[in-house]
Amino acid sequence: MRDLDSLTAIYRIRGGEVRRRIESSGAILVTTNSRLAHASRLFFHEVFGRRTVSICTTDHSLAALVWLMNPSQVSRTGFDGDLRQTRSGS
Repeated sequence: MRDLDSLTAIYRIRGGEVRRRIESSGAILVTTNSRLAHASRLFFHEVFGRRTVSICTTDHSLAALVWLMNPSQVSRTGFDGDLRQTRSGS
């Protein structure tokens, strides 16, 4: 039930709007639960269409995306799995 509450909270934070860029997505639920990420992606892509930023993603998927968006930044920060450290530039 907490997973569903978290997903609906992200939906509300986004104002129920389609988000096409991760930088302006407003919020994303990051989880280690790949089944939750997959199920939410299927559901919300049905609602919004495929060209949207997912409401929920796995920690591994987000880490890969962060690296693809700026691999030199991740290398400079000594990325150790803490995405908050990478995003803040500390």
